[in-house]
Amino acid sequence: MKKTIVTGDIRPELTGIIINPVVSEKTAYGAEKNTYTFIVNPKANKTTVKRAITAIYKVTPTAVNMITNKSQRVFVRGRIGQSKLTKKAMVTLKKGDTIELA
Repeated sequence: MKKTIVTGDIRPELTGIIINPVVSEKTAYGAEKNTYTFIVNPKANKTTVKRAITAIYKVTPTAVNMITNKSQRVFVRGRIGQSKLTKKAMVTLKKGDTIELA
């Protein structure tokens, strides 16, 4: 049986879900419309992302949309390799909630 140790108010299983926020010009326009973009763990789903956002940032998400960028075959210095599988979550917040991303 797996024990969950609560440190502070964020559970450990939720800390590995959100990897980092995406800060770009395009996401800045989305932030004006209360939509924020995060790179998340490829094994994460909508409900775990929603719980993690609520626990970490103390805001209420109304919708979570997921985008999966599949790994592709790439050529690096004449050798065949693979790019990394990434997953993004676009989180829409309740009106009046904001997340401060620096």
